[in-house]
Amino acid sequence: KIQRTTQLSKHLLVIENQTQLSEVPFSDRFKVLERWVVEAVKNRNDGNGGRGGAGGGLYTCKLTVHAEVIMISHCRFEPQIRKKAAETFTDLTTGWCKLATKALEATKEQKRKRLRNEEQHLFDDGTDIVVEDTSARRQIRSKKSRGATAESELFAKH
Repeated sequence: KIQRTTQLSKHLLVIENQTQLSEVPFSDRFKVLERWVVEAVKNRNDGNGGRGGAGGGLYTCKLTVHAEVIMISHCRFEPQIRKKAAETFTDLTTGWCKLATKALEATKEQKRKRLRNEEQHLFDDGTDIVVEDTSARRQIRSKKSRGATAESELFAKH
């Protein structure tokens, strides 16, 4: 198998494979070429009118797969070879997409859990303020601790 990967831009990746099979009848008479094109496409409905703001925004991964059988020499079983290769490649690609989707969903769920845990730890003192920036979280905590110190100093003076 020969594989070549080319990143054409920040949002476009092309993976090309050339496979010469062995241990398959008549494998010396054909090779399989495949091209996987992975493209990051900006979502139009990203909650910001498609603008995404300041380089942000949501992207969808678009995958285009092309495969073909190249006959190196004549073979009377060419139609059967092409049909079987197409079936096999369809099954392989479909299975890969299902596994990739599951992996992305699992990653998304882990991120949700991590964010929930961060919010829970941040507001263990009963505060119901929602803050997104971690530096702002530290500022809120430090203001609260300074306020508590000032109160205890007042009680100590009386």
